Amino acid sequence: TRKEKGGFFKSKSADEITVLPGTLWEESEDKQAKKHAQIGFAYFSSLDFENLVLSCPPVDVARISQEEYLLLASVSTCSDRMKVYDDKEWLEEGVLLEVGSNIILLNYPNLPNKAPGIVRYKGPLLGISKGTWFGIELLENKGKGSTDGTLERRKYFECGPNSGVFVHVA
Repeated sequence: TRKEKGGFFKSKSADEITVLPGTLWEESEDKQAKKHAQIGFAYFSSLDFENLVLSCPPVDVARISQEEYLLLASVSTCSDRMKVYDDKEWLEEGVLLEVGSNIILLNYPNLPNKAPGIVRYKGPLLGISKGTWFGIELLENKGKGSTDGTLERRKYFECGPNSGVFVHVA
């Protein structure tokens, strides 16, 4: 999986496009990819937009791990993805978080700043959103969350009524 690193990227093709930093791409394996690779270009398919492809020199993109991709894919705006991507410690912390990890929620709506919680779920929200999400049980502020661990009739984790929230890495 590859991701545009920074600044606007302008393709050098006749059909020039501008790509926002934070757009997620994967290297394509089709016949065009092999043709472009022979002349020093790589061929990419967008993971954000259907039927959008791009060819560029491989140095114009940054390689990320599958875990980093899944964390970034849950973030809906390219600008917020770039904030997470640019802060390597933040991104690494998201990769390392696991069920049972104690966390502090910063600036979450309707909760005090620095609300303590514990990770009760890490994974996809099936049929709802792309990427890795975290189900957090609130350790304080019980009843001020938005879930009991259920989202659209699917149970992801257990906690008291309105004592949990779902969040992504941003």
